[in-house]
Order: sequence, then C-alpha cells, then structure tokens
Amino acid sequence: MRILAYALVLLAAAFALIYVVGRSLPLSHVASLEERFDAPRDSVFAVLEGVADYPKWRRDVTRVEILPPVAGNPSWRESNGRDRVEYVADQVVVPERWVTRITSEGLPYGGRWIFELTPDSGGTRVTITEEGEVYNPLFRFMMTYVFGATMTIERYLDDLRKRVARH
Repeated sequence: MRILAYALVLLAAAFALIYVVGRSLPLSHVASLEERFDAPRDSVFAVLEGVADYPKWRRDVTRVEILPPVAGNPSWRESNGRDRVEYVADQVVVPERWVTRITSEGLPYGGRWIFELTPDSGGTRVTITEEGEVYNPLFRFMMTYVFGATMTIERYLDDLRKRVARH
C-alpha cells in the first residue's frame, strides 16, 4: 500500500511540474517548413484549395462539410472522427497564397496556416507557416518537449507529397 501511495504522489508531482512548465511556455508560436514538389503551382494550389477532397488524401481528415462563406471567403468544417474544427480561407491568391484560419471556439488551440507557393526549377516550392496558439498548458508542454512544433506541418507535407505525386 505504501508503494502505491508513493507512486501516486510521484505521479501528481510529475503532473504538477508538467503543468507549471507548460504555463511558463509562450501561448503563441510560429513554425515553418518548406518542400519542393515536381508539379506546377496551379496543380499544387488546386489540391490545397480543394477542401472537399481533403478526406481523400489527408490522413487526419475523415469528413469535410462545406459551410457558408465568411465575408465572401470559403469556409468548411473538418472532422477526424472525434474532433470537428471549422476553418475559413482568409486569403486566396491563386496560385501563390492560401491562408486558412481556425474559426471554432472552445478548442485547446487556434491560429492560422499560411501556404506560400513559389516557382522552383520547373516545380513548386511550398512553404507552410503555422501561426498557432496553444491555450492548454499541458498541450503546450507536449508540443514543445514531446511532439515538436512542426509535427502537424510535417504530416501535412507528407500527405501533400503523396497526393501531388498521384494527381
């Protein structure tokens, strides 16, 4: 019984330490990665703005619902089985720039993603910049010390690479 009590105290102390460290981390972050694709900008941009097709190529999206435009801009809801997140495309400059922003409230995170497409030796260089906010201190700790700030961007670029290669 004494060992169980020590284990519980140790677990509570670890949780408290993670929480305190997470609270000390900045709420906002900026992370960016880029990759070159052997495809013209128009083709890559079409994949990005084709939100209805996201479930066909993004491993973390199981369903997309197209929502009414917001200030004339495309809006949609992505589902992954357990979470539903609403987005709006704040800026659409074909075929150069696609900026999306989370519009859902009450999530433990928020922010926007900036996709910039530039010509590169007959292909396209895609730069994804995440300007994110992580409201939950435990999630901030995990992002900083466990997963890394670019984990979601890496997964997105991997999925995009596979889609563009098939497209």
